[in-house]
Amino acid sequence: MRRQLSLGFAAVAAFAATALAGGATAHAETGGEPVGTPIDTVVLPTGDTVAVLPDGGTGLLPAEGREDVGFLTIPAPDGSGDTLVIPSDRADAVKTGREDPRRYNVTDLAAAGIADAGTASESELDGIGDAGLTGAAVASEAAAAQPFTVRILDRSGGVPEGDFVLVSQNATGAFGILEFDADGRSTVSLEPGGYTLVHGTWNDDAEGQRTEIVLGMTPVTIGSAPYELVLDAADASPVTVDVPRPDARLRGAEVSIGATGNLGYTDYSGPDTDIYLMPGSTLPGREVDFAFRPVLDSPEGAGEAYTYNLAFLEQGSFPHDTSFTVTEAELAAVRTEYHDLGTPVRGFTCTFGDLIGEDVGAQDCRMVPVEFPSERIEYYNADSSVEWATMAMGGRTDEDGWGITEGFVSTETIVLEAGERTHRDMVNGPLGGGTADGWLFGFDEAGSLSLQTSLGAGHSGEDLRLLGYDAAAFLIKDGEKLGAWHGDPMDGVDLALDGAGRYTLALSGTRDTGTGLFATESRAAWTFDFDPADLGEEGVALRSLPTVSFDAEDVEGGWADAGCRQEVTLALEPGDFGDPDSHLTELGLEVSYDDGRTWTEVDLDRDGDTAEATLHHPWNARFVSIRVNAADDHGNEIAYTTIRSYGLR
Repeated sequence: MRRQLSLGFAAVAAFAATALAGGATAHAETGGEPVGTPIDTVVLPTGDTVAVLPDGGTGLLPAEGREDVGFLTIPAPDGSGDTLVIPSDRADAVKTGREDPRRYNVTDLAAAGIADAGTASESELDGIGDAGLTGAAVASEAAAAQPFTVRILDRSGGVPEGDFVLVSQNATGAFGILEFDADGRSTVSLEPGGYTLVHGTWNDDAEGQRTEIVLGMTPVTIGSAPYELVLDAADASPVTVDVPRPDARLRGAEVSIGATGNLGYTDYSGPDTDIYLMPGSTLPGREVDFAFRPVLDSPEGAGEAYTYNLAFLEQGSFPHDTSFTVTEAELAAVRTEYHDLGTPVRGFTCTFGDLIGEDVGAQDCRMVPVEFPSERIEYYNADSSVEWATMAMGGRTDEDGWGITEGFVSTETIVLEAGERTHRDMVNGPLGGGTADGWLFGFDEAGSLSLQTSLGAGHSGEDLRLLGYDAAAFLIKDGEKLGAWHGDPMDGVDLALDGAGRYTLALSGTRDTGTGLFATESRAAWTFDFDPADLGEEGVALRSLPTVSFDAEDVEGGWADAGCRQEVTLALEPGDFGDPDSHLTELGLEVSYDDGRTWTEVDLDRDGDTAEATLHHPWNARFVSIRVNAADDHGNEIAYTTIRSYGLR
């Protein structure tokens, strides 16, 4: 099965009161590592905003009046690992070179700190890649090459208004992008052999809003004679969904077809776009997969808020029947409370379903506006083989109203059974120290450190991270300060190492109460060993600096009941790139009820890498602050302080 690259679990780090419009993805052979941060946003020359996530995924927020414009999200065919996001009304200009593809390379733009691609100077674009789209061609110089002609027709027999058609040679992975004339024809020369055609065509209405998208993958064999292929959208089947609630409105959908060799096409459609799939269930010599992920929700003014998060996934063939229906018996219903952290905010939720241990489709998700706090019923076409990841994001936006500059991001993954009825809470706390995930480099035998962390984080069954710290970081080696950094550590901390030695990374920061009353002041320090010789031939390693989670099941939305005992649990968390075989050698917990002016040591009942304790809160306490110190058997030392870990009321 194909391996999806640069299209992970994505979210837009912004708030919009309107539905997100759709986009489309075409991809060929790619490589490289994802980059970006949860609040890296790039404004395209069209005014549309793109968010770039650490896993390489992208989220789309069209400019006002462009809500139904489609988007091609392309993992760069040149193998660079970059991602280009091209609005469908600019696709032809980019293909023909009338527009610079570098202004749509959101990966490189975000990494270079270019927030507005339309106003960037030519000198600023010097280091931005064009992904091989400039001058892309499939013409062959071989003597035996034959003319290959493709004609595209829309569902009414006319020429589609937009297209993105990619030809990939099966044997080599070489690719080219076809350019069509006014009659919908494209002719290139191909040497004999097998090819796969990845194609999407679309039409817009008089206002430029997307009305239909037709996508498909077609095998082609070039022999010793010219070959002509007609892609007639009249042969395509509509991709639809029907749900039990008759008043449910379609917010948008992802439909994705793909095959081994990192080939595929994905459309992110809005509520007013009709989706069609061309016939063909298999591709010779390739494994294929299919995903259709529609999101529906309750209409404005409905007495009860609800959403349908649905995933129709197939492996081994494309579906023969593209009319999808779910019944009450096939659905799980989860009544979800989305809490704030003491201050009401607005934001998004984003839910994505996939087969456990597999990557089917482009793995993006539809954003649904939400208030914190609020409550709604969420329906899923549940199956024990499918896991559902939900991201909840809320807070204060920047001056343009796009990127979240202060607030929170909370993610949780669940597996549900058909017919299940349950309840869950999201955005809870308590808040403690965040794991630092990032890179260690050693190219020049000195090394550098680049990581991302939240000074305030929650681990109570969800991964809760805070944005908006005004923080300082210091890197110390053998007692000597090497460098300093300032900013929000969720944007990434970059500091230069100085060869092998024992290092301490110390961070401290504050945040105001505009988006939450908790973790207003946080400090963290990690002491660790580094030796460039351990990084291997490429001189690079992913590494997480561990933390000790602080969990209390009775905390909801950052609050616990005053006057009650609180049972808490601490556990070693190695992080996404940490060593799971490390174990605690030391652990200590202190608590403060006066915002850190005085501290009391807490007795721990420790069992290996976890410990439990009981906190007896004073009757007049308003907030609980914590201080944790720990060490593991891999030489890591961990210390953090969280002022106002949670509140009492």
